[in-house]
Amino acid sequence: MTKSNILLSAMQWNNGLLSLSKGPRLYWLLPLIIVSASCSITPPPLSKASPDILRCSVFFSQLDNAIATHSHFEPGVVRISGYPSLRTNRFLSSYQQEALSPIEKNAWINELSRLGRTTYLIEAQRLPMTRADSLTRNLQQTNSQDAIQYCSKTLVNALIEHDKNWPLSLAMDKPEDSYSNIARFFGMYPLTSALAKPSIKQYQADMRRRLEKGAKDFSLIQRYHPITPPITRTIAPQKTETVPLSALTIQQQFSLAYAKSPLAIPQFEEAYLAQLFHLFSPKLQVESTSSSDSIGSPEWVQNADSALAINIDLDNVNAYRYLSFTRSKGNVLLQLNYAFWFPERPIQNNFDIYAGDIDGIIWRVTLDTTGKPWVYDSIHQCGCYHKVYMKNNISSAQIDSSIEEPLYFALTDDISHPVTLHIDANSHYIVDVSNAASNKAEEDRSSTGYELKRYDSLSYLPTTQGPKSLFDDDGIISQSARIERWFLWPLGVVNAGAMRQKGTHAIAFVGRRHFDDPFIFDDLGITKKP
Repeated sequence: MTKSNILLSAMQWNNGLLSLSKGPRLYWLLPLIIVSASCSITPPPLSKASPDILRCSVFFSQLDNAIATHSHFEPGVVRISGYPSLRTNRFLSSYQQEALSPIEKNAWINELSRLGRTTYLIEAQRLPMTRADSLTRNLQQTNSQDAIQYCSKTLVNALIEHDKNWPLSLAMDKPEDSYSNIARFFGMYPLTSALAKPSIKQYQADMRRRLEKGAKDFSLIQRYHPITPPITRTIAPQKTETVPLSALTIQQQFSLAYAKSPLAIPQFEEAYLAQLFHLFSPKLQVESTSSSDSIGSPEWVQNADSALAINIDLDNVNAYRYLSFTRSKGNVLLQLNYAFWFPERPIQNNFDIYAGDIDGIIWRVTLDTTGKPWVYDSIHQCGCYHKVYMKNNISSAQIDSSIEEPLYFALTDDISHPVTLHIDANSHYIVDVSNAASNKAEEDRSSTGYELKRYDSLSYLPTTQGPKSLFDDDGIISQSARIERWFLWPLGVVNAGAMRQKGTHAIAFVGRRHFDDPFIFDDLGITKKP
């Protein structure tokens, strides 16, 4: 048996044993595990690092038990059997069957480890502090956050060093799609999808007319602008200067970022990413008829029955940012996502199946390899109403005509940043995208500033009972359920109309498509015109 097999079998066995225990009580089994693993091999024995590897395997097993007991695992990312420190998502799974060189495979494993590490850090935030930190007693780490960082790096380094023929591609489970095959079977999907197509075409025709109309008839408008801190650099001890992000400096930074990864996945420092998010963050002009059209921050509050309920705090105006990647024409492209939340979609008639608590939109900016905006698109936080916004030099020709197409919206060639999103009252449809007003100072005086917060913070919002995710364990906000789900269930979208977490957005009722599909723009045939 090779060292790699010992490592994998010991980790798997250790996970199995510790799943039967609670807490660290079975740590006395560690010597037995080491001895048993050693007896099953032909020399050489386990390396000097093996005790650390096994301690970290014990730690992750106990951490898994604690998460399962006190909270839940993050949806939208997939755990890999036998590899406790690794996670995957749709983007990383797209490399699963590719013929990667050894260097590329190492880079891929490191990306899986990075995702596993960041996801564990989120999940650990929801654990009682004493419970989380008690797991680290055998690791010489001060807290669970440090232990996650240490053990994640320990295990991935050992995996890369000792295992030359990883069975990882076989062990990996691809992320499940967000469609229910059972619902489609009992809902007679071939028939119901055919019946749904005329309604979808009618909606798209109505929306095109609404987009042509734009924001001309907006009467009362609530304006929002991003609060953008100045970008500075140190020029002397205790002295800085403001530095604008020019197209040239962005292109240079992108060139360096791509060169850092054998997979050409751009790697940026967090501080520079924050600058990019601020640079491309949009302004908003929202038609305002009630407080339902104001943006705010989700929070947990106690209602009249002392039960926890979600409220959108309109005094705390934030957008929530997260990073994603897509693949197009052989390149990996960086995507900046901005999530905005409204208190509700109010009832507009006696039978409004789309109304309900909590509403929101996600605006996404996909940058090309030089850091310039290439494609914009948006969805509502339910995954509905996928719209793609393209300049005149971009064309689309969807490859699979059996899948519902998004709604395309043409932009002027001179569109620049920051863009302004014009949003309808009540429905919160984006009905126009334009350049920001030239008189920035005057506009900002009449608008409300919003700050950019990390999207991941929504997974551990404070409550009187400890941190709690905005989302259920399936990634859905059950409080935001809509009546439309009772009519649309045969199309397979679970709880259609409800707000949901990143990584779980199904964006087509006919066919299958997700907002985070790794080849979404290639599938839509989006390309620059010759």
